[in-house]
Amino acid sequence: MLREVLSNFSVSDCFELLNTRQQEQYNALTSEQRETFDLTNVVYQNLSVMLISDRNNCLKIVRRLKPAQLKAALENLSIDIDMCRNPYETLEEILEEDISLFVKALNIVDDYSSYLASSASIKSTVQVVPDYPLYDYQIDCSHRIRKLMLDGSIHRAMLHLPTGAGKTRTSMNIVCDFLRENPEVLVVWLADTKELCEQALYEFRKAWKVLGNQTMPSYAYYGESALSISGLSKGFFVAGLQKLNSLNKNEREILQVLFHQLKKHTALIVFDEAHKAIAPTYKSIVEGFIDNSLRNAFLLGLSATPGRVMTDDKSLQDENKKLSGFFGNNKISMRVKGYSSPIEYLVEKQYLAKANFQRLDYDDVELSTFAVEERHCEGNSELLKALSSNNNRNLKIINTILDELESEHTQIIVFACTVEHAEELMMILAGCGISCRNIDGNTPSILRSAAIADYRNRKVRVLINYGVLTAGFDAPCTDVAIIARPTASLVQYSQMAGRAMRGKQSGGNISCRVYTVNDNIPEFRSVCHAFAHWDTMWSE
Repeated sequence: MLREVLSNFSVSDCFELLNTRQQEQYNALTSEQRETFDLTNVVYQNLSVMLISDRNNCLKIVRRLKPAQLKAALENLSIDIDMCRNPYETLEEILEEDISLFVKALNIVDDYSSYLASSASIKSTVQVVPDYPLYDYQIDCSHRIRKLMLDGSIHRAMLHLPTGAGKTRTSMNIVCDFLRENPEVLVVWLADTKELCEQALYEFRKAWKVLGNQTMPSYAYYGESALSISGLSKGFFVAGLQKLNSLNKNEREILQVLFHQLKKHTALIVFDEAHKAIAPTYKSIVEGFIDNSLRNAFLLGLSATPGRVMTDDKSLQDENKKLSGFFGNNKISMRVKGYSSPIEYLVEKQYLAKANFQRLDYDDVELSTFAVEERHCEGNSELLKALSSNNNRNLKIINTILDELESEHTQIIVFACTVEHAEELMMILAGCGISCRNIDGNTPSILRSAAIADYRNRKVRVLINYGVLTAGFDAPCTDVAIIARPTASLVQYSQMAGRAMRGKQSGGNISCRVYTVNDNIPEFRSVCHAFAHWDTMWSE
């Protein structure tokens, strides 16, 4: 752009930009030589660095900018020319403050930018910001996990962090540390859903580019993946539990071949959403990896809710004890002094948004045929169907969404009762002129990805889902969650509420609102209470 701008200069203008000796050399030229002499190119080729390091010369160039060039220069500085009372004065004032911005405004090549940097005064202290950082509490947790791994006598542990506090990022730092120190081994990452598997693979590749010290393979073994397991000896292996469970049921020989192939190399196993680790469908698979490991593999569980149930019923609490026992009763959690709960600390430091929990009441006369005790069953399809078609209930949900959308920047996630319920809510909102999408487990991957991308980019303001966004989904722009799906599960409820609780430090919001439709189904007392509920069954 600089050459184009210099073409606006007359010969006399260019002459003024030369130093005294250069002016003398130019004056020594004959008239014929001057006629073919490209003085503008001389200025561009030999004096560009001088021009951008001399404030007066920069201002001369600004005053020679044509309107279109001025507009482009301001756009390069992310300034809308229509918002400027006097665009020329605006640009001059900016350059008066920081002459180095001249490089960016005129889109001058990087060499000149490097020159400016090298000619600037030396700064004695510069804070270097890492590209894949951890917060202090995450560093503490990762150090304690690594200490257990190095102990030799402990082979299982659970990392317990609240939803939104960065379990995945913390564990990826642990994984990368481990692979740097043990580059010839395999780390196996187990996750239930395709979304969680995709998230893990994306995060590892992102983290290793920053934290890695050599080329490291990563493998996807979930969904429709046709990965050949022969020859796998090192790297990061993401395996979908649903795929492995299918093999266990239908092609057990292939699963045994997988265990046999990986047993020599697997040294670390990470189980995401580890409260599912002792579920009958998954426990044998996890133990298959551990029992077949010839490297005495360490098992690291990740969970915001390290328990199977939340209840005072002692008979049901056995499930929680089984889970803590499965991980050796070793739980690494946040340590924060002066706070009654880690949640309070995370909210105060803006790692999590301050949640305002509100209940949506409605006239449930249409549900009077269901006894209260029947409403405890999440698998009650007739109840879910009745809830999703309840006019009073849906009207309350729609009106809440419309009220929230009066704020220009609000982004809303809705958890619907059923697939049909999600479709109906989308139809009503779209009919009101609202930009919205609905997705569920049957939505084609390409359409689901497009809907999520549009939501994250704020092209869509309401994202309605059934059964796909409770875990493995992150959209910090979300500041409202509407839980219209009844649940008595603390695990599921905290995951749904957590979608709106990303704090400002994590690119989210200072506060958020979580609406829960009141279907007279028992709820846990509070998120803070939930975090500490299982502590008595674990050792720190």
